[in-house]
Formats: sequence, C-alpha cells, structure tokens
Amino acid sequence: MALESGYHIRSARAEELPLLSHIECSAARLFLDTPYAFLVDADPLPLDFVQQQFQAGQVWVALDRHEAVVGYTIAREVDGTLYLQQIDVAPEHGRRGIGSALVGTVCTWAKQQGYRIVSLSTFRDIPWNAPFYSKLGFYPVDEALLTTGFQQVRREELKAGLPISERVIMHCVLLNSKNSLNIRLADVEIVTRRFLLRDFVELDRSPFLDYQADPRNLRFYGPDEASPEHATRLFETFQRWAADRPRLNYQLAIVQRQEPDTLIGCCGLRGMECEAGEMELGIELAPTYWGRYAYAIEVGRALLDFGFRELGLEVISGSTVSANARSNRLAEWFGAEVVAIRPGSSWMSARGWNEVHWRIAKEMWERRMAR
Repeated sequence: MALESGYHIRSARAEELPLLSHIECSAARLFLDTPYAFLVDADPLPLDFVQQQFQAGQVWVALDRHEAVVGYTIAREVDGTLYLQQIDVAPEHGRRGIGSALVGTVCTWAKQQGYRIVSLSTFRDIPWNAPFYSKLGFYPVDEALLTTGFQQVRREELKAGLPISERVIMHCVLLNSKNSLNIRLADVEIVTRRFLLRDFVELDRSPFLDYQADPRNLRFYGPDEASPEHATRLFETFQRWAADRPRLNYQLAIVQRQEPDTLIGCCGLRGMECEAGEMELGIELAPTYWGRYAYAIEVGRALLDFGFRELGLEVISGSTVSANARSNRLAEWFGAEVVAIRPGSSWMSARGWNEVHWRIAKEMWERRMAR
C-alpha cells in the first residue's frame, strides 16, 4: 500500500524520542482481541535503548500533515543484519501505508549502509505481523538455522514472556545493496515466490547425498560421478566455493520458503572456467521434484536476474546432455540459443548422446522479460 498523501517519513529528532512509548502502548491495544492480550500491559522499550539507537541513526518516525508523530521504527544490528527491533503505528492512523513506508525507509537506509539483509521477529499468524511482512518480501527462517545473535533474540523474548512457538524470525534480502558485488555476496540468499536459493549448510549434506544417489539422477552422469564419494566431494566443494574471495562460483541450495530445511535441489552460476563477464548456469532438482509446477523455470529466472543485474554479467551459458529433455526445454524457454552440439565423453557416446551447449546474452534476456 502506498503512503497516503499528507504523511511522510524521516529520521527522528531527539525531542521526539519520549513520544514513542505512547505510540507503542497505543498500538499494543490491537492485541486485545488476540491470544496475546497480555501485551497491552507490557513495558515499552527503555528510553535509554531508544536514545542509543537514535545516536546510531537507527530511529525513524512517521508524521502527519501537522508534523505530529504517528508512527516509528527502531533498528539495531544482529549478526550482520539490520534488525527491526520495533515498529508501531498509532491505531487511528492505521491502514494508510505508514507501516509499509517505515519498512521501506529502513530497507533503503540498510542498502546505503551496505547491509544485505533486514531482519525481524514477529508473530506467525497475526495478520499485521508475519503475513504483512511476507507481502513486503520477508521470508521465515528455520529455527534450527538461527545464528548466535538470533538465539539471543529468542532468549530475550522468552524472558519477556512471549510464546516462542508462535514467533518467527524473518529476513528480507537486499540484493541491490551498495557494494554488494564486493563485500556482501558471501552467504548468498536469493528469494523467489516459492523458494530460497542460499549457500549450502551442513544440514543439507544428508538430503544432498540422498538425491544424488537416486538412480533417476545418476542416469545423466558418468560412472566416475556415480558414487557417494563423488557426491561428498561435490558438497564439500560447494562449501569451499562459498568462502572464496573473490568469489567466482555461486553454487546454491534450493529450499522451499515455507519449509526452509527441505532441500529440493541445487543451482548455480560458475565462473572459474569462463571468460570475464560470463558464467555457466546449472540447475539440478532432486528427482522427486521433476516436472513440478515450473520449479526449474522459477529458479532459472531468478539466477539469470541475479547474474545479469547483480553480478553485471554480459553472457550466461550452459551445457546439458542431449537426452535430458527437461533441461533442453528449460534453456529454450529462457530464449537461449544453441551454439554447439558436440560429442560428449565416452559414456555419453556409448549411449548415443551428445553435449548441447547454449548461451543467452543480457540483451536477449532483457528483451524476453519485456514481452
């Protein structure tokens, strides 16, 4: 929702800080008709904390046409993310786009400061909590993957009496961050409508090895690649690539946003054997997910956008086995042109298969997306 005319957002001023607790208490009354009515009596944020974040430039206010403060947000850093500690709007000024505008202002500031992620903790099912943030591009983070800082957030919430089972940590990835190409493309996360493409973590090892061993998957690999040892080496290689500086390869796990611990495949852009300005794209879904609701199209589109817009590539290329009809149809859908069909390795030739090489230039992709 766009910010209604007459309202605007700016950085807070020192004299406005004492007003924020009144808005916080007023907004808490919205919980009266929910299972969390006890929040109406909760203490507001301590003024010394608000002043501390003000000194860091991390407090913003929403004002009406009379320059009265009607909403605000306070942020702080947690584990390298900009964490939305508090966001409140006076109920009588609700549904005017103020909350969305406050979040947007914080995200813009975060980009300018070089942050890659804006984070928050909220109630899972309250309409103006997680469902609202989901519409703004936030996605839930698996509790099992919470880092030290967010574990501390959970402890603080528990101490405050919040029901942790009803809470969710959410992230919003700012892929266009200032200096993202130089600094913050480690620990990559790309968000699509249904998926999160992220660097591999140790919890992915077992499901990765499982689907690699599926006979349907092995059909498209040579005998030297059809072993648990090879799959283990691949997984560990992907983890090493994530730590490389400068980073030349982005091999990412594909997980579902609603089930972020469920690995459904891997994908990536590899540049180590390519000319400058070019990377090779690859997508591999676990066989269980083959033919599922255009999964590969959604993932591939996100990777192409990432490569052309974030990495500044001019060309993205790829290759596939001629017998892999799904991969060939995918390349065709992207508008890629076949540049060569060559005999593959001996095991391919023995089956009468070739290696198909394709490419798509940035301008070709942009024309296709403009249709």
